[in-house]
Amino acid sequence: MRYFFLIFSVLSYFNHALAQGRYALVIGNGAYPQKQAWVNDLAPLPTPHHDAEDMARLLKEAGFRLLDSNGANKPVINASKIEMDSAVDQLIARLQQAPNSAVIFYYSGHGVYLHEESRPKESANYLLPVGVNFTAQDAAKFKGFGVNAHNIKDRIESSSAKAKLMILDTCREKLELKQSKGFAGGGEFRPMNPLNGMMVVHATLHNAVAWTEADERNSDFTRYLLPALRQGKGENIMLSIGQAIERFGTETAHLPNEQRQQPHAEGLLFGAFCLQGCGGLRDNIPSRDVIPAGVTRINRYLVSNDGTAKDTVTGLTWMRCLVGQEWDGETCVGGAKRFNSEQARQQTATFAGFSDWRMPTIEELRTLVYCSDGKPDYFNPDPVNDPDNFYCWGKDFEHPTLVKGVFPNNPVNFVWSGSSNANSSSRAWYVFFYDGHGGGLNHGGNLEVRLVRSGQ
Repeated sequence: MRYFFLIFSVLSYFNHALAQGRYALVIGNGAYPQKQAWVNDLAPLPTPHHDAEDMARLLKEAGFRLLDSNGANKPVINASKIEMDSAVDQLIARLQQAPNSAVIFYYSGHGVYLHEESRPKESANYLLPVGVNFTAQDAAKFKGFGVNAHNIKDRIESSSAKAKLMILDTCREKLELKQSKGFAGGGEFRPMNPLNGMMVVHATLHNAVAWTEADERNSDFTRYLLPALRQGKGENIMLSIGQAIERFGTETAHLPNEQRQQPHAEGLLFGAFCLQGCGGLRDNIPSRDVIPAGVTRINRYLVSNDGTAKDTVTGLTWMRCLVGQEWDGETCVGGAKRFNSEQARQQTATFAGFSDWRMPTIEELRTLVYCSDGKPDYFNPDPVNDPDNFYCWGKDFEHPTLVKGVFPNNPVNFVWSGSSNANSSSRAWYVFFYDGHGGGLNHGGNLEVRLVRSGQ
């Protein structure tokens, strides 16, 4: 099932900015036309209105003011394009009147990506309203009746709001659209590429399905997300999201590959953002902000003196050194080893008390890319073979493109992922940590390896 759920949300805020306001736009679109021969992936969806209702209820409890197309304090259910555009305008208008506010945009429904051949920087993800009969595969028509998700992100990102978060609970597998003048068709929902200071959370990895069970009220990921947010109201929102991602990934890791779903996140929220009053814990739940002995917080990572670093956004735990280097208690020493792709896939380890270390996927490896100047480049130099790629732009960022305090003494080199290139069986994906760009290399090439684990 193609399932798109976008929540663009600021669930947290600086305590001193509390009086400036907290606003949310919550949309759930599921009443799409019945299945058609070519567009089965855009069939009606059973859970978006429930997802929107439940998220709206949670946010209202936390003191957020919802906005619909008329400015009313309620979610938007099964919205037309006009209603969606009007609701976004209502939200932006409130943000202009309330600097330092917290803002939430939530969308549950279908979405597609459209690539413009002649103007690739204008390629974008589109949210699909209801009330439109999908009668053609023409990509240009989707642009005409869709709502540009990147435009919404950019408008909120450029506002003076202090807390900005987007969550996309959507299938991201390929949707074939017919090419039309100026367009190269469309397909799976793509990364949103937020600047640091804003976070986007995806319910699944690129080219994968986001599932929902027939007898459940909410989508699979939302069923994990809502209780994590409710439990962690008084804590840093990144920790709650990280907990939901990690738990979901861990509890579904036993499923076959075609049924597996791994959420992940882009970007980073700055400051201690909380859904409801940082420090105001309920039910005597111990705070996940309490950092145990031997662990230090650096950026979004919990860094241990055992040579591991846990990403509080993705829930992944990384080795701080590349394979071949050694951790001496303070830094990485020695040289990294190089392997061809097949040798790299065989690399495992027992380290820091765990034996489930493995190769990362390309999506997981890309989460390590850190542009120290805060300016990733979203231009796609190769939209056909490498549609999700981006890299650090300009001359002011540091090399390697890693958080150096987390990954000390790491060389500026190419690192293998465990993902094969879908367009060429003889190649696998890598990331070059000079500027963070990725690409494909023949399996016989020799690159370095960093291991990761998904468990607790």
